[in-house]
Amino acid sequence: MPVYEYRCTRCALLEIRYPIGSAPETDQCPTCGGEARRVFSPPYLNHTPRPVAAALDRAHKSAYEPEVIRREPSGGSQEEQRSAVSPDAKKLVGEKAWTKLRETRHPAAPSR
Repeated sequence: MPVYEYRCTRCALLEIRYPIGSAPETDQCPTCGGEARRVFSPPYLNHTPRPVAAALDRAHKSAYEPEVIRREPSGGSQEEQRSAVSPDAKKLVGEKAWTKLRETRHPAAPSR
C-alpha cells in the first residue's frame, strides 16, 4: 500500500497509507486534529535490482579506475580500441545518449 505525504497547518509533515487511487486531498492530522493537505513527493525508488546496481557500479568504477591492461591489444583500428568500453554502460544510458556523451568527451572521434 503506498504512503502519501500530508502537511498539517499546525504540526509538520506526516505520512499516511491509503490504497492506490483513494488518497483524499485533505485529511485530519492524527496529532492535533487540524487539516492536513496532501503534498506531492517523488516515489520511493531506492530499491535497485542487483544486476542493475552491479552494472551501474562497474560503469562508474571504470570511469575513474580503468582496468589495468597487461598487454597491448592486437588488431583492430585505433577507433575500435578507443571505443572498447563495457557493453553494459552503453545499455544503461541508451545508444543516442551514449553517442552524444562520446562526442562531448572526444570531439575528434567520429560518431557511429
